[in-house]
Amino acid sequence: MQGRYLENQQLEPDIEVYNDPASLLKGEDKQLEKAVEYLLGQLAR
Repeated sequence: MQGRYLENQQLEPDIEVYNDPASLLKGEDKQLEKAVEYLLGQLAR
């Protein structure tokens, strides 16, 4: 929308959650889980 492409640009998430190595080994993505939790909370409004 501002005339800039997002390809090859680092983006910072709105809600920052660090994935710990143990979660990654189990195939879990804590950042994705938090994003879904947030969006489901928005639906409840």
